[in-house]
Amino acid sequence: MRLVPVIDATGLHTLKEVFQQAKNQGTQLILSGVQQGLFIELEKSRLIFLVGKANVCDDIDDALERANMLLKEM
Repeated sequence: MRLVPVIDATGLHTLKEVFQQAKNQGTQLILSGVQQGLFIELEKSRLIFLVGKANVCDDIDDALERANMLLKEM
């Protein structure tokens, strides 16, 4: 999400739907490259707490590392 500096209500709603679909399928959503402004909006909307702060990664390498860690926990 490194190219997404801000998000509006429609984007937040869509992201929540993606999260719910992933959860319903037993999949964990991991966000990568979230910029500060977007992170703040995710906090305000409480979406960050649904996804989990541990699943919001600085870059793709961290996201892949997180995904591998989650796989090992299965």
